[in-house]
Amino acid sequence: MSETTAKPIPVVPGHPVFGSTIDFQKGQLDWILEGHERFGDVFSARILWRDWHFVRDPGVVHAVSVTEASKFHKSSIAKRMWKQFLGNGLVMNDGDSWKRQHKLIMPGFQKRRLDAYAEDMVAYTKRMLLAWAGRERIDVQEEMTALTLAVACKTLFDAEVDGDSKMIGEAMEDASHAMVEHVNKPIPRSALVAVEHEPQKGSRD
Repeated sequence: MSETTAKPIPVVPGHPVFGSTIDFQKGQLDWILEGHERFGDVFSARILWRDWHFVRDPGVVHAVSVTEASKFHKSSIAKRMWKQFLGNGLVMNDGDSWKRQHKLIMPGFQKRRLDAYAEDMVAYTKRMLLAWAGRERIDVQEEMTALTLAVACKTLFDAEVDGDSKMIGEAMEDASHAMVEHVNKPIPRSALVAVEHEPQKGSRD
């Protein structure tokens, strides 16, 4: 966006010290949706002593994620909050390290490779449907988690996890619950640690 058409980003009014932190943690999704309804496609709020920007405009999202990605980096607070769950993978990485990781996995997601996965996807789905025959009750979440895990392991790593899919699925669910619980705390401990280790102005993170 050129300087002549740039507009100030609307700011959510909040507490002088905590900003919108408490309101945000009470119900994050509802708070964000209400914010967009009130302020438009882009707005800002003070959360955890920093300014957070919330974006839903596809053009802006594409610019941040693709065309101008080199100018944007994930905050050190977010990295420390999620690192214990996600490590330094693609979700939390950025910069040159992210580019190297992205380049390594891209061959597995090219169209010709995805087309080749179709046969395994259909076979595993048919096998799951046959196993449902005669069952009165089915835990759809558990079954779909097992199917997704089986397909991913077979297509990406040529590995069978039939005997371990339930155990792995339960472990993934436990980790997911722990991650959400951690982030939904009013002030996650790792966020406080991140603030304590924030670099001084002018230094590089």
